[in-house]
Amino acid sequence: MASRTAKRTTITVAVDLDGTLITDDPYGSLAEPRALPGARSFLRACKRNGWRVVVWSMGDAASRYRRLWRAGIPAKLVDGVVATPYKDDLAVERELVPAARGGALVVVGNSWLHDVAPALGRADVVAWVRGGRKLGVDGTPESLDGIPVLAVRSVAELPALVPGALALGYDKPAWRGYYRRHAEPYLAARRAARLGAWAARGGATGLSGSAARAVEPALRWPDDLDGLSGLDGLDWWGLPDDGQDPPASGIGALAARSLTTDEEE
Repeated sequence: MASRTAKRTTITVAVDLDGTLITDDPYGSLAEPRALPGARSFLRACKRNGWRVVVWSMGDAASRYRRLWRAGIPAKLVDGVVATPYKDDLAVERELVPAARGGALVVVGNSWLHDVAPALGRADVVAWVRGGRKLGVDGTPESLDGIPVLAVRSVAELPALVPGALALGYDKPAWRGYYRRHAEPYLAARRAARLGAWAARGGATGLSGSAARAVEPALRWPDDLDGLSGLDGLDWWGLPDDGQDPPASGIGALAARSLTTDEEE
């Protein structure tokens, strides 16, 4: 397996947006997003290496483009956006694997539950931008021993590490069930606790039966604040504030608009 992976010539890097490339905004504040340290140098290194880069993010593609633009990420550094309504193992299988076009897939993100766990067993390299996060907290494992994940403090470290990780490879079939065994039960328990707390505070008791049925699925959509990061055009519960249906997921080519902010870190 390792030798077959090493011979691949096409590498696609699917990188999370909020909290990985740009500042996170879990509460939908009006603060302007900023590129995180090392983000632009990481993207430039990917392009120098001939790697394709797609941004993988929850929400809709148009809002992801706006946040990239507002954070000063040059459009020329990104090849496209994969916008999905949810991040799980099925989203990786249906959206990111095809985006790799048969080449090697590298998934990068700061959320263990929504970026790392879904990609294990499906991506050829999985990188966790851990920063200063502690292990054994918020669904993360007690130890990283034996888990085939590159743990880094910044995305800037990854261009030097990815080729070696691709050459080494790992037993992907053995890890395909990781999300279902570990992340999904944790998310389900947290979701139930939060819905229970919401119901205890009154919940949807003031809504008609049809309105309550319409709201309840939306309350289940973002499992935690990771899922609320920068969802422009969506209200706090993930319902479209303009009354329209959420956009379809998929890959959109970045608009060929040159951005003026292109300073070095």
